[in-house]
Amino acid sequence: QIKVFVIVGGVSVMSSTQTLTDTKSFNKMALKWKQNDFSWWVNGVKIYTDSSGNTFGNGVLNRLNLNGALTNFSFEGKTKELAVFKEALTDAELESLTSWISFVEMATDLEYTLE
Repeated sequence: QIKVFVIVGGVSVMSSTQTLTDTKSFNKMALKWKQNDFSWWVNGVKIYTDSSGNTFGNGVLNRLNLNGALTNFSFEGKTKELAVFKEALTDAELESLTSWISFVEMATDLEYTLE
């Protein structure tokens, strides 16, 4: 199982638990959060959506945790890339993001500038 939480001011505003078919294989994931619009993508497929919930104010998001923030579960795995975008991506962009071979390939195709 894999669990995703979005916590704002100590309150969970989005929470999802999914069972992946193969947790030992490389899985591409993306999480979108904006006011009243949360979604979670795995390997090019939207597996969770929630249309209500508050999100972070400007300059408030200051930490990403790869562990169970609300529980004692630790992250067990390897990561290849981690990126945070300044704006919410569209569903088409998230689908593409989680199905490309690399972040560089995705950025090139979507004409993003890498800094």
